[in-house]
Amino acid sequence: MNTVIQTRIDQQTKKRAEVIFNQLGLSLSDAIRMFLSQSIINRGLPFQPKLGKELSEETIQAIREVEAGIHSKKFHFVQDMIDDLES
Repeated sequence: MNTVIQTRIDQQTKKRAEVIFNQLGLSLSDAIRMFLSQSIINRGLPFQPKLGKELSEETIQAIREVEAGIHSKKFHFVQDMIDDLES
């Protein structure tokens, strides 16, 4: 016996997902059924949810410096960048 599951999701997310699943030969309903089946098989989510890696204070400071133009250089050619790195 089948049952109906209803969920609310923004239209853009639904459309983007449908495009991907259609390319795989799946309907949105097929993909949701696969997700639920894999959740049962794995006894959890069928993927590992995780937070992005935290940036170190050193990395954050380096990003700020580049954004401010401090200690940053621009190169038109890759070889020029490599030469600069090797000097």
